[in-house]
Amino acid sequence: MNRPIPPLWREAEQHWLYLGDVLAWELFPAWGEAFCAGMGIQVIVKDSGADRHIWQCRGNGFDLLLQFEGLAETIWLEPLREADWPALQASFTE
Repeated sequence: MNRPIPPLWREAEQHWLYLGDVLAWELFPAWGEAFCAGMGIQVIVKDSGADRHIWQCRGNGFDLLLQFEGLAETIWLEPLREADWPALQASFTE
């Protein structure tokens, strides 16, 4: 991964919050695929509920969740395990 985090992302408490344009529910899958491909993140499992997309992904030595909350119109990345946070954080700030 080893790319600087784009300016549309902000580090929050143990997650990265997307600050870009709000996406419609049906646009998230294409956006998520493009984002993951561009960052070198492999999507392992895709799950969609009534108002949330939750994708389990694998980066360079860590696992993470890419989530989209439809009602709150929010996208964020978070480590799957607390121990993965330092590697996720470092990969976005190098």
